[in-house]
Amino acid sequence: MKRITSALLLIAVLIVFSGCGASEYQFLHPVDEITEIAIVDLTLVVRSESEVEVEYTTAASITDTDTFIDDFNSIVFHTYLFGESSKLTSGFRAIMLVYENGDREYICPHTQMKIIDGIEYTGRNNCSDDDFEKLIKKYVK
Repeated sequence: MKRITSALLLIAVLIVFSGCGASEYQFLHPVDEITEIAIVDLTLVVRSESEVEVEYTTAASITDTDTFIDDFNSIVFHTYLFGESSKLTSGFRAIMLVYENGDREYICPHTQMKIIDGIEYTGRNNCSDDDFEKLIKKYVK
């Protein structure tokens, strides 16, 4: 009985710790396909129950893509496999990436919105608010 209890406890601990992992952010496409990087303030406009349009105001346009990506990659992200992911809401400050094919990514510290061929997907990556804010402050004057 003691072995079964110990084995169940070990399995439970493994499941909990396998639910998240630290890593670099996984971009939607290779970084050499990024055509635009901007720091934006988001506004989500609900058009219907199934349609939400993203509007934004640009706080800063990033011209040195390589340096920005290096700075961005210094942030540790955690990917959570369990639970519900956060949703973007109006008022978020985000990093917007636009790719050659028109796909977009909006990255916030606790969620991401990826728009692929016009369809929205929510990400499950999280990072420190402080690390994200330091990066934003470096580029928004």
